[in-house]
Amino acid sequence: MDAMNELLGQFDAFVSAVHDGRKPYQWQRRLVRFIIEHGRWPERIAAPTGAGKTMAIDVHVFLSAMAGLAKQPSRTAPDGLADTVAAYRDALARLPRRLVMTVNRRALVDDQYEAACALAACLDDPGQNDLLHAVRQGLIVRERGNLGDGEFSSSEYCRVTRLRGGAAIDPETRSWRYRPTACQIICATPDMFGSRLLFHGYGVTPEASPIEAGLLAYDTVLVADEAHLNRQLVKTAMSVQRLERLQANPVADCVTPLQVVSTTATQQNDGAAAPDNAEVGSAETEHTVGVDERDFAVDEALKSRLTKPKPVALEEYAGNDKQFAQSMAELCVKTAEAYGDGGVIGVIVNSVAMARDVRRAMEEVLRLRKKKSAATDESVKRCEIPIDKQIQSFVGPMREYDKRQLMSGRLFDAIQGDSTAQAETGLCFVIATQTMEVGVDADFAALVTELPSASALAQRAGRVNRRGKREAGPIIVVAHDATPKNSVYTDEELQQAKDWIDSLPQIAQHDGSSVPDMAAWNTVQCPPPADALRRAALQRLEAWDVENLSHTDEQLSGFMSLPMQGAADLNLWLRDDLQPDDVSVGVVVRDLPQGDADACAVLNAARPVPDEVFPVRNRRQLDDIDKAQRRAQQKPQEEFRILIVRSRDGDDAVTAWQPQPDLKLSDVVRAGDVLVVDANAKLFDRGLHVLTPELGEKKCERECDVQAQCQRDAIVVSTTMSVEAKQNDATNQPARVDSALAQALVKIRDADLAAEHDEAESLKQLLDETEQQLLKKAIDKVYGSQEDDSLKDRSEWWMDAATDRLVVPLEDAGDDPVWMVLRTAVDALSGGAAQQEMRVPRKNSGLVYLDRDDGHQRSVEVRATRFLDVLGIVDGIREDVALAARHHDDGKKDRRFQRLLHYRLPEPDQYDASTYLAKSRFRVVAVEQRLRRELDLQGWRHEQRSAADIWANRNAYHAHDAELVTRLAGTSHGHGRSCFRDNAERLIPQSVMAQSSDPDLDMASIRKSAEALFGDGLWERIITRTNARYGIWGMAYLEAILRAADVNVSTEGR
Repeated sequence: MDAMNELLGQFDAFVSAVHDGRKPYQWQRRLVRFIIEHGRWPERIAAPTGAGKTMAIDVHVFLSAMAGLAKQPSRTAPDGLADTVAAYRDALARLPRRLVMTVNRRALVDDQYEAACALAACLDDPGQNDLLHAVRQGLIVRERGNLGDGEFSSSEYCRVTRLRGGAAIDPETRSWRYRPTACQIICATPDMFGSRLLFHGYGVTPEASPIEAGLLAYDTVLVADEAHLNRQLVKTAMSVQRLERLQANPVADCVTPLQVVSTTATQQNDGAAAPDNAEVGSAETEHTVGVDERDFAVDEALKSRLTKPKPVALEEYAGNDKQFAQSMAELCVKTAEAYGDGGVIGVIVNSVAMARDVRRAMEEVLRLRKKKSAATDESVKRCEIPIDKQIQSFVGPMREYDKRQLMSGRLFDAIQGDSTAQAETGLCFVIATQTMEVGVDADFAALVTELPSASALAQRAGRVNRRGKREAGPIIVVAHDATPKNSVYTDEELQQAKDWIDSLPQIAQHDGSSVPDMAAWNTVQCPPPADALRRAALQRLEAWDVENLSHTDEQLSGFMSLPMQGAADLNLWLRDDLQPDDVSVGVVVRDLPQGDADACAVLNAARPVPDEVFPVRNRRQLDDIDKAQRRAQQKPQEEFRILIVRSRDGDDAVTAWQPQPDLKLSDVVRAGDVLVVDANAKLFDRGLHVLTPELGEKKCERECDVQAQCQRDAIVVSTTMSVEAKQNDATNQPARVDSALAQALVKIRDADLAAEHDEAESLKQLLDETEQQLLKKAIDKVYGSQEDDSLKDRSEWWMDAATDRLVVPLEDAGDDPVWMVLRTAVDALSGGAAQQEMRVPRKNSGLVYLDRDDGHQRSVEVRATRFLDVLGIVDGIREDVALAARHHDDGKKDRRFQRLLHYRLPEPDQYDASTYLAKSRFRVVAVEQRLRRELDLQGWRHEQRSAADIWANRNAYHAHDAELVTRLAGTSHGHGRSCFRDNAERLIPQSVMAQSSDPDLDMASIRKSAEALFGDGLWERIITRTNARYGIWGMAYLEAILRAADVNVSTEGR
């Protein structure tokens, strides 16, 4: 057996091991062959719905592991595997470490994320499978360089991240950027990926944006699913390779710039003949890998999926939306009687409003039929099932928590086609919006759908008889006699859909008639017309555009409350539709203190997480929320607040929105923001579990706070909290203040405030037995009655855990409620910039020195060098990045900054390499801020001073490129990529020059360098020249490596 066939055999075995004996399809095997033979991914994947495009995740992980095994074979690898991968060592080494899967349906992002998590879980627990052990070790080798390297304190060899709009930004969405050598799967919406690639990530701080832009532009492959819906994004992403290779670029010579793969259910290959050496049935061309009809001779399961008939009936109804919904509901019930025996009927509509109307109409139809039906009538036995059990709703803007309740357990099994689960749950109908087109692995017995565009209809058809286990999957398409008001589809698109249905191959019926057949393979042979481009033309990204976007602007305005300068409209390079409708904003419900300041403090300490966020569908909904709040202000019992949580560090990350006559909420909200409303806000439809402020307060309902059920590393306890009050959304009346519990919380607050620089005690150490029991009881009430085993005994765990705590109010407030936030002690990965720059993690009880042999800067240099070695960065750049790491915090030698770090510690008589500190031991941010004001360090950047120090000593350091070293140190915390705020006098005032006690510091020379850099424009010229030499994204990539080394070392307490 040759090496390629041996490797394909191992891929077969890998897929079988992680998917319960399943075999990969022939096109998936060809994908592996193509990538290995070409050393890159193809430009296109042509695979219809149901063909298993998510297998790209398995391919990426498997080949990443093979790249590691080619470098260092595993002792547990099957016989012959070491020799096999060695034959392809060079090609495997070039493959990207990061796979980004994008699709413009949030629910499908979640679906891909769950699939990737399941794969990672298999590798975490490989059992007795030698191949899975070998794959895991291969991934570890690729991350670390070798299995025996002890420099990495931990290994996240297969990391999975989800990035999508309308979700809060939590540690998971940040920490991926600090693992530059690990195999990663990132599941994202197009906007979340594209905005990050263009240096302005939605929900990303300006300081962190260059890290993510650099990592996504290098050592990454983008698989853009439904590429026909994201043509502009694909065009923009493909520009990275072109722009980074406009001239000689040593970074691009070492690490491959972004590869782009477009894939769609209806995509055809380019018609070129298959190569002579292609496998039988191959649809492969030079740039395309996909399904071919000849595959069906081998892939019988795939044949069933793609060729089982799906007869289509087109029905037209007149009337307004309510009448149309009534007609559709009646048709759904008739369809269930005809086709639904042992299966669930899918009902897909074009809007949330129609989903709501159809659900209500269907409930009424079922109630009437239940009254009229005899209990012995076999055809209506389903009517004996409670109506709320028969119908479930699944719409895109659902909160992840609610979606998880629906998509877990036997309900999800029923949706996936399990007839036993369908009988157990009584589920008959799933009403959904466009989310169900590609967002859920549903397998309906039949489908009733409102007429959409042709491409959307092809996607919806893919949810019927998805696995091909039924003989047929009927589809009933329901059309309005005239295009409805506010339709998401144009008249032309709807007419094209009707014409396309008529053009499909016909299938004979029992009565001798024939109807169109929308079997998946027919949609490949007769593809639907692409949706019209909703803009004049696609935009070509040019070098000057990227240069403009790459600047993280400093706040240079004299009026400092103004927002930072915004980038050009990213939609120009990301969206097929330039209408500014999708706002990438979410809403969260929380029980919060009455005072705005305390509420903001609690939210800052327990930030929203993705699972508790309701996505805002469009800008109109923001205006409706604004109107609802203004109306509620006129009724004291219904008044609620809106607090804006923004993705940045500091106390100003959370602000209370105050309605103003001439300013709307939508005017101040930015993409990536999360709006937190009080638990009494009537903004929701609890039947659909969606945000519906447009319905008004009479039709809207309250939703519950699910923070404790969604957030494992934080919990909010209040003296007013009770499980009854938490569940009683109708009144939202808090329980009576528990004075004994309040005294215990105040005791915790006072102890923490008195010891902000010391190692904090656990709750068990702080409280006596009675107080512990009170607090444990309060924690148990917050969690309520949970089936999740991981939440059992959680209160006991909190008593022993190392925690960060916030208790408000900070001063005694009589009988007012007391609130406490408990969080697991954060590290530099999950904490903000201040945590990483300034503070020692709780787990480290010692001091962190700056310049000792085991100090912070030396440790960062060692880690950065290890990253560079693993990534294969050439010697000149490697040495310069390591040099920048060795001196990136030299600016902390400023005498004022050392006084800040030595707070409550004895200050040495003379500073030198043995006495400089790198980190402080602050526990209360307010104390640090007060000291910064006293020392005139507000807004002062130590890395700007580091750049001046390095430039002053550039001849002594013997760098290959002194400008590269200076820039990397100066931008090591994301500031200064355009310019710095401070000039030389503000950066190094005369008082500092006079106070310096370190004989090794030539302050006059450093000050002179600062004047040249930040007074004469040298810094800006260095930015321009290094961008030209290494590429704009190439520079961001090098910055990302240095910052990843810094953050990882800081996390370890060094």
